[in-house]
Amino acid sequence: MQDHCGHAPHQKHVAPARRRCGRTLVGAVLACAVALLLLPLGSASAQPAGEGAADSAASAEKRVVRVGFPVQPGLTEIAEDGTRSGYTYDYLQEVAQYTGWEFEYVDYEGTDDEQISAALDDLMAGRIDVLGAMSYSKDLEELFDYPVHSYGHTYTVLFAPIGEDRISASTIDRINPLRVATWKNSVFRLADFESYASLVNLSYELVPCEGGLEVFETLEEGKADVGLGVGVSVPDGFRTVLRFTPRPFYFATPKASGLADDLDLVLDRIEQSEPTFASDLFSHYFPEDGSMLEFSDTERACIENAGTLRVGLFPNRAPMSSVDPGTGEMTGATVDMLDRIAATTGLSFEYVALDDSKNVKEQIAELDLDVVAGIDHSLTYAKDNGLSLTMPFSSARNMIAFNGSLSYEDLRADMVMAAPYERKAILEEQGYRVNAYPNMKECLDAVDRGEADFTYDDMYLVSYYLAASNYKNVKTADASFQETRTCFGLLQPIDPNLLSVFNKGIQDVSSREMASMVYAHSFPERTITLGDLVAEHPGLFALVMSIPFVLVVGGLALFAFTRAQAAKRDSLTQLYNSAAFRKRVEKSLGPSQRSERSLLVIDIDDFKKVNDRFGHYEGDCALKAVANALKAASSGVGFAGRLGGDEFLAFWSVEEDEAVRLSEKLLDDVTRVIAEHDGLSDAVTVSIGIAHVRPDESYDDLYRRADGALYEAKHKGKHLVVVAR
Repeated sequence: MQDHCGHAPHQKHVAPARRRCGRTLVGAVLACAVALLLLPLGSASAQPAGEGAADSAASAEKRVVRVGFPVQPGLTEIAEDGTRSGYTYDYLQEVAQYTGWEFEYVDYEGTDDEQISAALDDLMAGRIDVLGAMSYSKDLEELFDYPVHSYGHTYTVLFAPIGEDRISASTIDRINPLRVATWKNSVFRLADFESYASLVNLSYELVPCEGGLEVFETLEEGKADVGLGVGVSVPDGFRTVLRFTPRPFYFATPKASGLADDLDLVLDRIEQSEPTFASDLFSHYFPEDGSMLEFSDTERACIENAGTLRVGLFPNRAPMSSVDPGTGEMTGATVDMLDRIAATTGLSFEYVALDDSKNVKEQIAELDLDVVAGIDHSLTYAKDNGLSLTMPFSSARNMIAFNGSLSYEDLRADMVMAAPYERKAILEEQGYRVNAYPNMKECLDAVDRGEADFTYDDMYLVSYYLAASNYKNVKTADASFQETRTCFGLLQPIDPNLLSVFNKGIQDVSSREMASMVYAHSFPERTITLGDLVAEHPGLFALVMSIPFVLVVGGLALFAFTRAQAAKRDSLTQLYNSAAFRKRVEKSLGPSQRSERSLLVIDIDDFKKVNDRFGHYEGDCALKAVANALKAASSGVGFAGRLGGDEFLAFWSVEEDEAVRLSEKLLDDVTRVIAEHDGLSDAVTVSIGIAHVRPDESYDDLYRRADGALYEAKHKGKHLVVVAR
């Protein structure tokens, strides 16, 4: 067998075949691209993707799930005392919080390759129910079932023995040919490498090996210069030289067991309620080993001679790129990525807003652009506009938005699609009927009005504009089997050294850092207008029209203010929501502010068990009780918020020792208020992570440290306070 742990699935992950049976959405005559977009997802419905899904899974009977546990560093580990740990293990513990499942782990003996082979045999025979860190391919789909959602991403990497100093990112192109040791069955990793080597004109010679162990031995014996592998499987004694091509990995289950569908519901809920869980967990087990940015002499000369590059950005692609209404400057995750590349490579950029309604190729000439930022990684698009593409810097699953008069099952490829102007020609070649609009917001407007039946784009973009506007007639469904990959386009003819510098700059940013950049721009501020109020509350408007004009205006103004304030609050607990909390903290950060400040991340221990034992009503009561205790603890020293689910936040302007004292008191206060609640007994405790503010520290860095401390508190036994150092 092959393709476990890092032999990544094909980029266009088609929903498993069992989910397609009995559906008539796409006819046999449709193009492949159409089928990839519109194939039904078994549980998709006319509601936001994932809504209510995990509740169904959570309500199912408690079950024992057998998990294959081949030992793999960082993923599945067993200590001498029998304690289990690892990325996959901890992720399954999180799954258990949502489902109440009991996991029974099946161990294996032998080398890594022998253990993996035995686990795959058990999975095929149904002797285990789940195996993690699996890649996806059509061939493997004939053998196993997969959830639509992945549970992590990793990179294809080149690695070398520690101490082999002649091998680095800046020197491998000087080794001619570069000898690359590779497991001969690593089809997808090999394809990733061949694509990368072609992109940077790398000369190489493959050294085939029978398995992962032989790859390591070949390097240690000096028979190869670098090994080809996956980022999560680089063992002790070796270091990563280059990483490229991010790929997802999955849980796999036996055919027709039904477990893949149940897992999919839970994975979606985890992603929705805890968007940074996977990236935070990944960083814990696979910390970055430092910057790999090294440049050759020709690359350094290219940087020095490049001057200031003019970069065109689309102004209506939040959270990736948009115009700051206060400053008129470009902002967004794509700008943050460019700023990071500038800081680490020495390149200099000038940002220019593109016109959504104009032809991109014409604007490249009119605006004298060197780079177009935030475009789809499409070779057709690149060819049409005279661009060379960098490697993708962001990948996101797609989301379909469709008119509220339809159900998901009604959608057909011959219906009218709303699409941005730049995609019109490509989509029409694929067989779609397209109404073109300047940007995604106007596409959604068209769907809402009924001018188009559906539209689609990456989930970041669609979710942002759905949250920013008051759409009454738009439904959504997940399309996670298809991803949008975003990259930069460099104007041709291109200096290959400049392309190489861009790619190295992209590689230097971890997936977690990229996720943080997107998260920082993902919360739109919606301005509530008089028109909104009239549309949402026609009865109220009719009533106040009978009152004198001044009272009408005053009443509506007060109502609008109340609505605006409510938009900052979590509806259940009335604490600040995560976006409002973040903004208030960010205003408090900076060198001019006092240094006696701490961020707290508070999490209810084993909250899923509370819901399972007492029910969701009592679970909500527990959330409100903890929120009230936190609100009281924060009175006079700071403010509090709810991040989502069972996780809370606080920002206190006190010395570190005082923050610890108040936190320990909060532990007791929570126990006390829960004990006073007849329906909950003593079932609820909390764990707390504290990070004291450092000079010039960003919110993301502060939160990561506090969250890491919380993670440590959980692993030390829970109901504890841990301070980040």
